[in-house]
Formats: sequence, structure tokens, C-alpha cells
Amino acid sequence: MGYQLNSKNQTLKRATKSPPGSSDSRVNNKGIHMSSDNLITVVDAVMGTGKSTWLINEVNANPKKKYIILTPYLPEVKRFRDALTVPDIVALDEDESVSKTKRLKEAIYQGKTIITTHKLFTMLDTEGFDMIKSQRDYSLIIDETITLVEEKGISQDDFKMLEDKHYIETEPTNINGLSICVFH
Repeated sequence: MGYQLNSKNQTLKRATKSPPGSSDSRVNNKGIHMSSDNLITVVDAVMGTGKSTWLINEVNANPKKKYIILTPYLPEVKRFRDALTVPDIVALDEDESVSKTKRLKEAIYQGKTIITTHKLFTMLDTEGFDMIKSQRDYSLIIDETITLVEEKGISQDDFKMLEDKHYIETEPTNINGLSICVFH
């Protein structure tokens, strides 16, 4: 299922469902690109075109749905919290007496709509993802691009330990002074 932008009042509305196995893609006159394949809907546009406003309106219009909303920064978590009117929202935007990761898991277990940062969501462990999976009716909304892989340095001692335990093997080829590693 996709969405269309109404250029008169700048709102997105649900479009008719695409046939199974097909893909739907639209670009409106404001440059908002929406594509859908029945599982994932992508809303893509330049800043200031109303994506976040549409998201707030969509969540408020569907109070019985459960959402996990991810934003890059704490002020955005607060902005969404203040704008959403649906009941049972957990906004992980302040210091809490329990760890935020534990509170996130509690909110998932309780089936709450959740607003949190990308960073906290990436700290969720297998148990947390299994809880989301068991709920089966969460919609995950990622506001802005999330960094899934970060390059990290590794000490020579750690590298040697990984090699010695055969977790990695280095190939004899070097590219720009870097050894090629194969992970097992």
C-alpha cells in the first residue's frame, strides 16, 4: 500500500492497495517520492516538504496501531511526543531510573507506541527484537537515514587474537597498505 500527497492541503493519503507482488511508485509535484511493495513504504523528499508532519498526522489518525518511531536526535523524540495525541506512547527522551534499553523492552512487551533514537534502537539485543517479532503488528518508522554499519578501529592485539583463534584470515593481498580479511 502506498500514499499520495494532496498538493492542495499538503497531506498524504492512503492510496489503493497494489496487487500482490507488484510495486507502486509515485513522485508528486513537491518532490516527495513514495514507493511501496506491501511490506515497506518509503517516503523520500527534500527537507521542509512535510514528511514528519504527515507522519504525525498518520499516527494520530490511527490510534489503535502500534508504532516504533526512530529519530536521530533526542529533541526530535520530544517533538514527536508533544505532537502525538494517541494514548499509550512511551517517549524515551529523558533520563530514567531504569536503563533506557530496559524501558524500551518493557514498552515493546506492553505493546506501546514507542518513540526513541536510532542509537537506542541499535543497542537492542536479540531478546528485544524477538519481542518485536512476537508482537507482529508493529509498524517501524525510521525518520531520516539510520546508520547500520559503522567503521571501527581495532587494536593490533585484538587483530592478532582474532587471527590466532581463526575468526579471521588475512589474504596475502594488500590494497593501499590494508590486508584483506575473511571472516568466519
